[in-house]
Amino acid sequence: MKEILKKQKGFGSVGIVLVIFIIVVVGVSGWLVYKHEHKSVPLATNNSSTTTGANALNATNATKLVAQFYDKYKACKADATCKTNAVQQYGTSNLSAYYKPASGSYAEDPIVCAQSLPNSFGAMKNVTTTPVVVIGTFTESFGAQSKTISFSVIKQSSSSPLKINTIICTPELTPH
Repeated sequence: MKEILKKQKGFGSVGIVLVIFIIVVVGVSGWLVYKHEHKSVPLATNNSSTTTGANALNATNATKLVAQFYDKYKACKADATCKTNAVQQYGTSNLSAYYKPASGSYAEDPIVCAQSLPNSFGAMKNVTTTPVVVIGTFTESFGAQSKTISFSVIKQSSSSPLKINTIICTPELTPH
């Protein structure tokens, strides 16, 4: 009888290791399933759209589009044809109809809302996303003064790219 008991001494430690291994495997599996099922959407995008990717109507894509448009528009300098092409490329027919190249040396450009190009463009602010439009504001800096510009970006159909629909100028320059 003593010999049988001596042979079973190691079984208790193997059993404990096996139980601990099973608990760890079940715990890790449960954690992975929970993590996969409870993905969070970053607050910065505030995406109400069900589509994803570079063509999705969300805050990130809309602000990138507006920034790209203004970079291209500013690079055009005084070339009216280049500016018109930028408006047509990045804007809807609504924006194209609104855009009339500035004529005369003191006419205000309807895209930059000033007679001359700003020194810089500020970060996009107050960006709000709905299922059909993204709206927001940014500032243009003219040395010691700035101007707030409002914009809206839409997606005209599920297969169309994002387009800038409106650019609205504030009436006055404000000191920094």
